[in-house]
Amino acid sequence: TSVCDAMAMARIRRLDTSVSNRIAAGEVVQRPSSALKEVLENSLDAGSTQISVSVKDGGHKVLLVQDNGHGIACEDLAILCERHTTSKLVRFEDLEDMHTLGFRGEALSSISFVAHLTVTTMTEHDKHAWKVTYNQGKMEDDGPKPCAGVLGTTILVEDLFYNVPTRRKALKSPSEEYGRILDVISKYAVLKHGVSFTCKKQGQNKPDLQSLGRGTRLDAIRAIFGTQTAKSMVEFDGTMEMGENDKTDASCRYEGYISNANYVGKKTNFLLYINERMVECSPMKRAIENIYSAVLPKASKPFVVLVLSLPPSHVDVNLHPTKREVGFLHQDELIEEICKRLEASLFVSNDTRIFRSAMRDAQIDTMLGVNPSQLAAGNEEVDALGNSSPTAQLEVSTQRAKAGGDHKLVRTDARIPLGSLDKFIKRPKRLASSITLEVDPSSTPVEVQDEEVQVDQHANLSRAVRQKPNPSQPSELSSVQELLCEVNKNSHKGLLEVLRNHTYVGMADGSLALVQHQTKLYLLDMETLSRDMMYQQVLRRFEHFNKIQFSIPAPLKELLLLGLDEEEEKGNWSTEDGSKVELANLSVKILLEKAAMLAEYFGIDIDSQGNLLAIPMVIDEYVPDWFNLPSFVLSIVRDVDWKEEKTCFQSVARCIAEFYRVSTRGVSLPTGSTEALSPLCRNEEEFLWTMQHVLFPAMRAFLLPPCGRERDGSVVQVA
Repeated sequence: TSVCDAMAMARIRRLDTSVSNRIAAGEVVQRPSSALKEVLENSLDAGSTQISVSVKDGGHKVLLVQDNGHGIACEDLAILCERHTTSKLVRFEDLEDMHTLGFRGEALSSISFVAHLTVTTMTEHDKHAWKVTYNQGKMEDDGPKPCAGVLGTTILVEDLFYNVPTRRKALKSPSEEYGRILDVISKYAVLKHGVSFTCKKQGQNKPDLQSLGRGTRLDAIRAIFGTQTAKSMVEFDGTMEMGENDKTDASCRYEGYISNANYVGKKTNFLLYINERMVECSPMKRAIENIYSAVLPKASKPFVVLVLSLPPSHVDVNLHPTKREVGFLHQDELIEEICKRLEASLFVSNDTRIFRSAMRDAQIDTMLGVNPSQLAAGNEEVDALGNSSPTAQLEVSTQRAKAGGDHKLVRTDARIPLGSLDKFIKRPKRLASSITLEVDPSSTPVEVQDEEVQVDQHANLSRAVRQKPNPSQPSELSSVQELLCEVNKNSHKGLLEVLRNHTYVGMADGSLALVQHQTKLYLLDMETLSRDMMYQQVLRRFEHFNKIQFSIPAPLKELLLLGLDEEEEKGNWSTEDGSKVELANLSVKILLEKAAMLAEYFGIDIDSQGNLLAIPMVIDEYVPDWFNLPSFVLSIVRDVDWKEEKTCFQSVARCIAEFYRVSTRGVSLPTGSTEALSPLCRNEEEFLWTMQHVLFPAMRAFLLPPCGRERDGSVVQVA
């Protein structure tokens, strides 16, 4: 009764402004990733071409977004975080012709009500940047302060939901929230493939996500979601006339990429963009999933990127507080048309299928040269598909039991390549690429297989590394002998014992590898250790290099321009440093002057027209990451001291070592690469195989680990 009396006595009252603002902020900013989405949209609306994101504790503690857009005028900073202040529209009718991602004027206001917000901005007309902090939608009393800065805006969000403990407790773990942040950035990187995005955890040097900001949308998919996903993509597009029976005649343009029947995904990836806006549409997603259900296995899900261009007057963007959903006219007709086009493109691309597990037994029988019919005749427990029955499996388990258990079974050792299972598997030959390896100056060049090298050749690679020792007599030049003496004196005996007698376990993540020595497990940074090994090998093979020869000469000028583009993206070059073309021409001139020395001592061949013809083979049967070739050519000019002999040889050796070090980036080519490099990309399978059978045997034979590697994280005992 008391409750009913209280309800009857309750009066309607106006909420306090701070209460209503915090309630509204909860609709817009639901978690760190939603705050990031709002800030990213503001950066894109500002014309940014480079956006960098730094995160701490999944965005709970720190969320830092920096862009190079046109910035915010100092006069506008006073009302920047007030509700419904925006530069995107003036009248309500402007919503019918909206071309920006944001328009409500609630993003920064909402963030300032649930976090500590700091804005640093600079326009092209400002002589310095302005820094200002906001609390509860209001600028702090001290106002904007002048500070050093660069063109663009930096948004710093700290202690998100510090005043909303219930929302803060409801957030997931920092790693899961960080995954949501990466997902948001990935989707925008595909949408705005002309914008460079980077995202990393605060304190890390290497970003967890990076897009180059150039190339096509497929290049962005490759950079963000991987080469295997990009290989499975099929492009489709079309146009649809809408509103034929009413007065809203207009056309809709759609384009995108869909995964073919060989793509395997654990969940549906549906990236939908309408008028350059990332949105969701459940009916369209269900319709697409229904189409794929007739093609894909039950556990596999598709990957679809769809970009729609509709007349702005046909789209209602003011439908959801976070702009996650939009309404548009003729939705059912448009979904039907897109699904028809998608289905036609999907079935046209379905000429070949890969069944990874169903054909396992038959494939192994073929590779081993065994006739499946003979097996079936000799064993009634094998069915027509080559799959063993429970009886056959029982016999196998009985044999294992007879051996005394798993610990009695014979195992192979990575140090004995002849014991590798690869030796007994034969795979069909593939057509070779146009790249040749000049194994010996007097011998006939042999062809390098493209992507999948024959396994019987692979089985001998690790033997080849040991059977081709370094020259017995090093160079007679005193400077080279001094450098080799320094390498020998600086080696760490304890690490040398680990690397000489380790057992390879596998790749842990990226360029980190696991090895076992006696009863201890070590994590090796192969990027650092391979750089050390390559540097030492350059000194040992000085004047005695075999060569990797290009069948199509690579123009030095084009490589240098690509290298300068990469330096510009890293912030190491600006227009004040001079014209790229002039720098490239000057660099080519320097390389032509040093061509004879580079060819004689280091195996780098350059012709008189300024083309790169060959590079040294530092480790037998190993080719470097071709992505780094432009940077390598640029470093030869920029980082080498040509005046003093010892310093010159040392700096060239370090440039070559940096080029040949282990890198996980070389799985596809950047846009604009020279035609000569196109056959040289490596896939993941080949990379992992090369690590185990080429680099690790070479490291066991050649590397003298320098002192200090036991302290800098290059070799870490993990168990």
